[in-house]
Amino acid sequence: MKHVPRIVREPLDLAQWRMDHPDDDRAPGAKAGAVWSRFKDSGPAYSSLLRALVDRQLGLCGYCEQRLTRSDGTLVVGDNQIEHVLAKSQGPGRTLDGANLMACCGGGTWARSDEPSRHAVPVRDNLSCGQAKGEHELAAACDPRSFPTVRPIVAVGLDGRLRAKVETCREARIDPEHLQHTIDERLRLNCERLRVARKRVIDHIVEWFVLLVREVLEQSPHLSDEAVASVERALVGGRLGPDANGHLVPFWSSERQYLGPAAEAWVREHGALLHVG
Repeated sequence: MKHVPRIVREPLDLAQWRMDHPDDDRAPGAKAGAVWSRFKDSGPAYSSLLRALVDRQLGLCGYCEQRLTRSDGTLVVGDNQIEHVLAKSQGPGRTLDGANLMACCGGGTWARSDEPSRHAVPVRDNLSCGQAKGEHELAAACDPRSFPTVRPIVAVGLDGRLRAKVETCREARIDPEHLQHTIDERLRLNCERLRVARKRVIDHIVEWFVLLVREVLEQSPHLSDEAVASVERALVGGRLGPDANGHLVPFWSSERQYLGPAAEAWVREHGALLHVG
């Protein structure tokens, strides 16, 4: 989990839909399901909202950091949805409130996918994100859009398991026990499907990054420390920076952590690229 940038402006299609359907906009939670179904069936309004959320979130699921787009920037059809951070059924006016919406993956429900990070059996044991959360509420301060913008509050173990970082959580006034419960129980971000996916990313980083830097040093033994650091920054920037479509690599936080100090320096310097500056 990492900071998720909030949508800045309500998409025009959503604003127009709310104006055209005032009863839906003010509908009580008991009617939330029907209201949302009508909006999803609207076509352009729903599609433009989803696209705006995905682009604002740099192409990643707001909970697990699964990539929601392909390399060409198009949406991964079948593995995306709009999540109500505050359950739409638990209060009036939440269903069409742009400030309550975030783009997420399908939480492991896309049965047609052959990517193990997106779907694994048994399905019930591998549900995550909004699918696992359902109509429950997140613990106080555990909305990723309210997380610190630079300092990570979640660590990724070598085995791919997420854990709350006690010190940085407390600095951000987040109860680390609440955050760990959110990770493990409410969003189930440590389910085997996601844990294994993050471990693959970590293993790849540890292998290619170390070998690449070592190769540079072997081929150019007379490089100064400053030159070596410059090479590391370039490699890190190529991994952590948005691609041509403005989207990040999947499981970005795992890459960030295992790319080491050069990654932290890059994040501090390029916050604007991550929509946190």
